Amino acid sequence: MSNLLRVALLAFGLLPSAALSQLGPDSLRFALMSDPQYADKASTTDRCYRNTIPKMDTAVKFLNTKSPAFLLILGDYVDAYTQTAADTVKAYKDIDTLNKSVSKFVGPVYQVLGNHDEASLNKSEWLNRSLGAVKKNYYSFDFGPFHFVVMDGNYSPNGKDFGRIDPWVWNDAQIPTEQKNWLTADLDSAGDKPTIVAIHENLNDSSDYSVNNSAEIRAILQSHGNVTHVLQGHRHEGGYAKIAGIHYYTHKAMCNCPAGATSTGNNFSLVTLKDSALYIDGYYGTRDTVLAASGFKKALWPASIGYRQAEIAKTVRFHTTQLELLGEGSHTIRVQRVDGSVLAVRNGRGPRIYSLTELTGGVAGVYLLTVHTDKGVFTKRAVRM
Repeated sequence: MSNLLRVALLAFGLLPSAALSQLGPDSLRFALMSDPQYADKASTTDRCYRNTIPKMDTAVKFLNTKSPAFLLILGDYVDAYTQTAADTVKAYKDIDTLNKSVSKFVGPVYQVLGNHDEASLNKSEWLNRSLGAVKKNYYSFDFGPFHFVVMDGNYSPNGKDFGRIDPWVWNDAQIPTEQKNWLTADLDSAGDKPTIVAIHENLNDSSDYSVNNSAEIRAILQSHGNVTHVLQGHRHEGGYAKIAGIHYYTHKAMCNCPAGATSTGNNFSLVTLKDSALYIDGYYGTRDTVLAASGFKKALWPASIGYRQAEIAKTVRFHTTQLELLGEGSHTIRVQRVDGSVLAVRNGRGPRIYSLTELTGGVAGVYLLTVHTDKGVFTKRAVRM
């Protein structure tokens, strides 16, 4: 089924919501990719920068047909330039160009900072321009019974942020004390929830691709007993290691050559958490992988899809002329026309009331509202007269 047909059917109530298209009442599926590294410049021997756009368009169009709960991008959203003002403008333009493709994804986007993102921009500048559901350089969130931790490995050994103000060296990165303390406290608060860590730099070894204090970070992850997997980018050819029961999976880069949108240079995945394993369903250059984890047995799902829908209904209510969000957590609202095109995306947090006029720009028509919250996904056909 094409994405256009899927959205049109959803809009007129002929298919269940995206939440119901998950694999079952005890599974979670999300989309994963790394190192899109888009730039409006010529390719090198192994990096096809401009061709990230057709690759991303192909990926997003396909992923939308599978209704993943969210998209996780493991850093290096755009490529690097120099620290000059002119190159800062170029970096902004590259982000805006890639955002047009990524914004077509139906669901929240969680982003990890990469070193290339901070060559011509400072962290705050990149974050303000990003599509990320959370505008922080390191943070955590829950989805179902799983806990996700997003880390930032882009610091110099002196503790300073990577960024255009303070020059940095790509293979001399370190997790500073403040973030280590936050990580320890966050893992403590996660309790028995199976936890997946996402970071751009690698944590599984002491190579140029890893943070300098990777062994220290691994010790923190191991000491809590709830971390099952670490998802990494940075190393464009990908990789894998298992240390002390934790899987360290490095996803291949989307910007790899060859350039074709359906070639092995395109890399993205659907990740399914189910039973006692993380299943990576890879596309084009990414192979399928199964990473079993006994810790997943601690994932306690609600008894049924009906229960989950009831939970969503407690926090998302649609009236004729307004959408009411009652939960305290973050939410993403995507407004689409019946032809599948995205009209608007709103990210927010906490209780909010949105008028239909505000969401649609006051233009009459039939729309599909998709609301992603920590309770699940809510979809509603809305008519603006």
